[in-house]
Amino acid sequence: MRRWDAFIFDLDGTLIDSEGETAAIIARVLEGEGVHLGEADRAFVRGHAWFDIFEHYRRKYRISTPPETLQEAVVAIKRREYAGLSPLPGAVEAVGVCRRLAPVALVSGSSRGEIELALSALGLRDAFEVILAGEDYGAGKPAPDGFLVAASRLGAAPERTIVFEDSTAGIEAARRAGMRCIAVRAGNPSLPDPAPADLTIDTLLEVSTDFLESLTFPERPGKKRS
Repeated sequence: MRRWDAFIFDLDGTLIDSEGETAAIIARVLEGEGVHLGEADRAFVRGHAWFDIFEHYRRKYRISTPPETLQEAVVAIKRREYAGLSPLPGAVEAVGVCRRLAPVALVSGSSRGEIELALSALGLRDAFEVILAGEDYGAGKPAPDGFLVAASRLGAAPERTIVFEDSTAGIEAARRAGMRCIAVRAGNPSLPDPAPADLTIDTLLEVSTDFLESLTFPERPGKKRS
């Protein structure tokens, strides 16, 4: 019997160090709407789905342009700039390790166009059995919807699923889904210490077959040990 049913990866900030870049691109797009985003505004980008990000800014700054149009502008810029994108340390290797043990999914708040660009740049287009973009499920993180949809499609029990995340919103989503979460600090230096995850690692270089097969977690109230 497999130790785990499935592994789920976040993309931005977990596999690639792109959330700062994404926030900067969104700021450039919104400058065309007459809006200047400060650091506090840009911080909202981390861990949230693209639609929720633009809805947040549209309400706050009374922007009339539809979220879809704003996102298309972001993707157009990324098409010109993603060619040199690099993975975070151990990202490609960790996905490979997980694939040898159980099915693997990617659940991101980015749009499908952004995901395809990133995975192509990383050589990971065919690495995931399930890929969910922000438009593929209901509420974005910290709601658990995306993780639960991925687990269902993989035939995985939530309590036997491990999520790799970098944001507090993503960690909360994994917890609400009843899954175990490993926080990865490499792409998010501002992650709280201690992070609200089941386990925190510095980089995905720490992920190996022995590491995953030997994992044990404290029992949660009302839950069986996994």
